[in-house]
Amino acid sequence: LIEDGFSYALEDSFHTWKLYVMCLDRAENEGMSEILHKHMFPFLWTLYRMEERGVDIDVEALKRMQVNMAKDLDFMLYDMTELLGAEFNPNSNPQLQEILFGYQKKPKESLLRNISFEFPVVSQTNGGAPQANASVLWTLSRKEYKNKRKQEGVEFCKKLMDFKKLMKLKSAFVDGIFDNIYDDGKIHCSFNQVGADSGRLSCQNINLQQLPKASEDDKYQIRSLFIGSVDEETGKRKKIIAVDYSNLEIRVNAHFSRDKKLLEMF
Repeated sequence: LIEDGFSYALEDSFHTWKLYVMCLDRAENEGMSEILHKHMFPFLWTLYRMEERGVDIDVEALKRMQVNMAKDLDFMLYDMTELLGAEFNPNSNPQLQEILFGYQKKPKESLLRNISFEFPVVSQTNGGAPQANASVLWTLSRKEYKNKRKQEGVEFCKKLMDFKKLMKLKSAFVDGIFDNIYDDGKIHCSFNQVGADSGRLSCQNINLQQLPKASEDDKYQIRSLFIGSVDEETGKRKKIIAVDYSNLEIRVNAHFSRDKKLLEMF
């Protein structure tokens, strides 16, 4: 109701304005006004226009990728179940502790008796339980055993690593992209110019700075889902060009310090 919301809305705007005035005064007192008005504010408007423009998503390709990933995850889970000889939850740490090492915190509640691969414990938690994290899985996946059951366990670890990698790719990026598409078919992420201690930008909803860079042989190319907008004059779709700086901070240091060795290097 308007009666319930107007007071909060007014206070939100009023206190934001008070903070703005306070920050202007502080910038003036600390001799930062020129940087604020000549650099920070114009940059802020640039980021706003980037957020407003957004980036196009190939929605049909995204839907296909989502379906294919779900099918691959089902197949991978089936293969692991066949190797293990029982159904299990790949996201359950207690079950993985029992499957890999035979560790049972509550033996009476165990559903996976007599099927453990009985690997030697690689590392333990502070409580003494064997760890079953990504590092442990990688270590076990590199082993070789003459014992048939343990070698099946090695294959199980390899498949589980692939499963977890694909599941993370699907949930963090593919599903995340799908959940954040606006009605115009675009992603309008949020950029924060003071979001990182290093002074770099941070990005949210979704984080475009952490899109996985796949090799040409990888089945799922997440970055290919982002496509250029259609040019209003030509009707053709534009291309997206990705550019990355190499050792940006050190190059800036070389420029400002004029250090001879840094200049030679960079």
